Amino acid sequence: MIPLGKIWIPRESGKYWLPKQRFLTVYHHCLQYPEWKVEINVLRASLGISGVNYDGMPHGNGISDPTSSAAIRLADLDGKMHKLEDTVREAAPDIYRWLLQGVTEDRPFWYLHDQEGMPLERDAYYERRRRFYYLMAQKL
Repeated sequence: MIPLGKIWIPRESGKYWLPKQRFLTVYHHCLQYPEWKVEINVLRASLGISGVNYDGMPHGNGISDPTSSAAIRLADLDGKMHKLEDTVREAAPDIYRWLLQGVTEDRPFWYLHDQEGMPLERDAYYERRRRFYYLMAQKL
C-alpha cells in the first residue's frame, strides 16, 4: 500500500491493483453514499407535493415536469446505491454492514473492529476492502 494523505492506494504488484486516479474516482464515488441517502429521502418526501404557482407573475413557457424530473433523479440515485450495496455484498457478504460503513463513511479498521464489533482481523478486512474497490471500479 502507498500512502496518499490518509488514503492508502494498493500497490501495482497487488492482486486488486488499480491505477491511482481510478482508485480515487471509486473512493470518492463511495463517499457520496450518505449524501445520496439524504437526497433520496428529500425527493421521496417532495414527490407528491407539487403545485401550480398562481402568483400573477409571468413565467417561462417551457414545458416542465418537476415530478418526472424528481422521479428520474430518484431512480438514478437508487441505482447508484444498489450498485454499491450489491458490490459490497459480492466482495464480503460475511461483513456486509461493516464494509459498507467503512467504504461509505470512511471508517478506519480500528473503529469497525473495536467500536462496532466487526469479527475480522486487520489483514482479512483490508483484503476484502481492496476486493470491493477493485470490483466497484469494474462496474463504474
